[in-house]
Amino acid sequence: MLILLYFAAAFGFCYVVGHSKVSYRIRVFIGGREPERVGDVDVGAQPPALKIGPALISFLECPAWIGWWVGALAAPLILNDFNAIAAIILLAFSTSGVNFALGRMTGII
Repeated sequence: MLILLYFAAAFGFCYVVGHSKVSYRIRVFIGGREPERVGDVDVGAQPPALKIGPALISFLECPAWIGWWVGALAAPLILNDFNAIAAIILLAFSTSGVNFALGRMTGII
């Protein structure tokens, strides 16, 4: 039962980071925003803060990519063992796969 709670929390974290209004301003700051057109005038365009900003935003909005890193960083804390490389990789890939499946089911991907 705890593993289901972990996967739900990991997907929730990935949603907040990549798709919610909570992190929208940070994503716009990092990746910039396409100009909105009102008639013939560009309104609200903001250049990216970083040269790699648009690519970084593409990764941040991908639940599978964020899920891999969440799994890799959470595994030592969950398992209480920083030396279990195989378990860390297994949890990272399983979190990534579950986030990908949930992202497809919810229409995020």
